Amino acid sequence: MSTKHVLSVEECQLLLEVAKKSDHFLKMGYVLCKTMLRTGLRNSEVVQLTYSQIDLEQNVIHIKKDNKINGSIIPIDCELADELIQYLSHPAYLRWISSGKEQVFFIKDKPFDGNSLTIFIKELAFKAGIKKIITPRNLRYTFAYTLKTNNFSPLEMKELLRLDSMESVSRYLFIPNHYLRLLK
Repeated sequence: MSTKHVLSVEECQLLLEVAKKSDHFLKMGYVLCKTMLRTGLRNSEVVQLTYSQIDLEQNVIHIKKDNKINGSIIPIDCELADELIQYLSHPAYLRWISSGKEQVFFIKDKPFDGNSLTIFIKELAFKAGIKKIITPRNLRYTFAYTLKTNNFSPLEMKELLRLDSMESVSRYLFIPNHYLRLLK
């Protein structure tokens, strides 16, 4: 994987601006994109994220255990916590949750699935005028790149990205494949 899969600062700003403008009322797309860019959540973690997993007193998101992901705690910064508080207390979101739905993010009165999330992000990127095709995975790579450029160690990156092995971390370190082969 190379840095071509990473959004620039300008592309992130464009994406967030379009997401915010596309829904002045609820701002779901904005909060969704910001959450992915600030936490590195996987697509599956985003579509399965429930209200009960977000702890705004501790400023963390709890990732549930399943066959792939051991339970993890993801820190969130104060700015993202404030955005989540506004979103989760919005009357439209409260109606959604009071109807028995659990997921945090939804579209057209249905929770996101992997496909609808990908389409949603691609459409936002297109509307933002971003020339390359952007998927939710690009937001995770952007988070990883931010960690790397802020001098997080590979071990810290492994922890924050919730990866199983150091080999997996190498995908996010943007080391060219021919160098990886030499290292082996």
